[in-house]
Parts: sequence; structure tokens; C-alpha cells
Amino acid sequence: MLNALSRRFGTIRWKLAGSYVLVALLVALVGELLLVAALIYLFNSRLITDAFQARASTYAAALRADFAQHAELKAAVNARITDLIQRDTQQLNAREPGLQINLGGEDIPVQTFVLDARGTLLAAIPRGSYQPGTLLATLEPPEVYSYAERALRGITDTVALSGWVGANRQLVSAAAVQGEDGTVLGAVVMRSAPLPVAELIGGVSLSLLIVLVPVIGVGGLLGLLYGWFA
Repeated sequence: MLNALSRRFGTIRWKLAGSYVLVALLVALVGELLLVAALIYLFNSRLITDAFQARASTYAAALRADFAQHAELKAAVNARITDLIQRDTQQLNAREPGLQINLGGEDIPVQTFVLDARGTLLAAIPRGSYQPGTLLATLEPPEVYSYAERALRGITDTVALSGWVGANRQLVSAAAVQGEDGTVLGAVVMRSAPLPVAELIGGVSLSLLIVLVPVIGVGGLLGLLYGWFA
């Protein structure tokens, strides 16, 4: 039986088919390794954190006029930040719009806070259980609040105002709301939900399967055709 199988699959056709499959598999594996390397680079570079901090800075700049009015500050700030997030997310009719960021094909919810100059919560989107008038330092872990504290001290360095925190890799950014004279009036703080590492790994594994199966099939078919007509 072994001799029969050896004679059948030891022909040049099957050898070429096997060679094409191995080459196709090698090319696909190299491509997937490059994909994984790109993801690792992306999550360890400043691209995501800088973009997240830029969004916080945009909100902070848009809130400057509301802080300058002083009267009914909480109501004005809450209305403004709600409107900004509604427009960004196209949730124009939602009372509590939900901001999200997309990482590796996964939509990650984002919690947004607006603080006054003392670190007191003026608005939270989504509102959830967060009560305006409470110090954010009592609501969020120290590693999260540290970004808000830097913004309230007037620090503008992007590296100091955004980053990953915690074992679950939460993305945090902050930006100061500054008056015309540079006085810090408050801050915008944004924090993502924990990064779904398991889902991201599962997505990469699925992409491996989706890519490898057709590549191996096409490679084997090409090998058989070449061996047949060679």
C-alpha cells in the first residue's frame, strides 16, 4: 500500500503541487507576520494616543466660550459637549450619545468628562452614575486622573496628556480648556473601555484562516496544473 501511494503521489505533478503549497503557505505566513507586527507597532506608537488627544483638544477648544460665560456653567457645558459628541457620532436624536473608537475592528466605548479648574465634574457623557459636582479624583483611578491633573496644571505636551493605563490597556487623554489669556478654566478628559484583547486576537486568528485557506488551495491548484501541462 505504501509503495502504491508512493508511486501515485511521488510523481512530478504532486511534487510541484506540494512545492506550490509550501511557497504559498510561506508567503501567506510572512504576510500575516507583517500584519501582526503592524498591529504591535500601532498599539505601541503614538499614532492612536495622539489622535485620541487631538479629539480631546478639539472638544476643549469648542468649550472655551461656554466656560467664559460663567453663568449656568454646568448646563451650558453639558449641552455643548452633548452636541459635539452627537455630531461626531451622527447620533443627533440621542439624549446620551455614545462616543466610540475603532481598534482592530472592535468598537470601544469612550467615557468623556468635562471638569472645572478644581477638577470638579461638570458633565459626563454618557451620564451613567456620574454626578456633576463630584471631584473626578474620587470617581476614577489615580492613573486615569493623573492625566486630568496635568491638563489642569496647564501642561500642553501631547505625550504627557495621553497614553495607555492599567493592565486592561485603557486609552486616556486630557486637554485643558484655556481662556484667551491662557488661564486654565477646566479640562476635557476621555477614557476608553478596557481593550478587548481576546477579541482582537480572535480577529487576527480569523483573518489568518480566511487568508491561508484560499492561498493554499490556489497554490496547490497551480502546482497541479503546471505539473499536468509541463
